Amino acid sequence: MHIRCLEMQRKKGSSATCKSDDGRTVKKSKNGAPSTCPYLSTQRVQDLRDLSLSQVVDVESLIPMGREQQACPYYSSRSALADAQLIVVPYATLLHRSTREASGLKLQNSVVIIDEAHNLLETISSIHNVQVSCSSPIFALYFCINFKYDR
Repeated sequence: MHIRCLEMQRKKGSSATCKSDDGRTVKKSKNGAPSTCPYLSTQRVQDLRDLSLSQVVDVESLIPMGREQQACPYYSSRSALADAQLIVVPYATLLHRSTREASGLKLQNSVVIIDEAHNLLETISSIHNVQVSCSSPIFALYFCINFKYDR
């Protein structure tokens, strides 16, 4: 998802309008940016999803298809997960539970094939690893000592 997508979702705008890249009129937020994404049409997103399920599509080809269809490739691919026969994801998406759940991946009754498994242990280690600097325990102790509980 693009940062501009997140901005448009967070901001609710005034009733002023502006022109999108393709010349369509869209709402603007108070700061002058469009408040709704012109690519977030439910019907066009579903059409792109159906198109991506009917052929083998990778991320690099889904983006230009989204531009051509004027549909969001991110939401199209997310909605296609349930019906896809093959999904290719990075290790982190597959192995980190909250990331997997946020992505909508369900592993029950699925066949998981791990390519380049020699990197698997390193990936698992880095996913579930935390680095603590020398100053972290000192700051923690300082905050514990100076913590004031107000009722």
